[in-house]
Amino acid sequence: MDEARHEDFLVAEDTAEFYASLVLERWGWLRVRRQRDRSVRIGLTDRGRDVLSAGD
Repeated sequence: MDEARHEDFLVAEDTAEFYASLVLERWGWLRVRRQRDRSVRIGLTDRGRDVLSAGD
């Protein structure tokens, strides 16, 4: 069974929206969540598993 890769990196909030639109257009599976500290976490999923996430 392949393990999902997980990478974190920092992005500015306006940049996060830009990346989110690119990911959604390219792959179609996207989860965007605002954290309690008002940061944004973007997750790319594959059959319910996180394969990439980014936040600021």
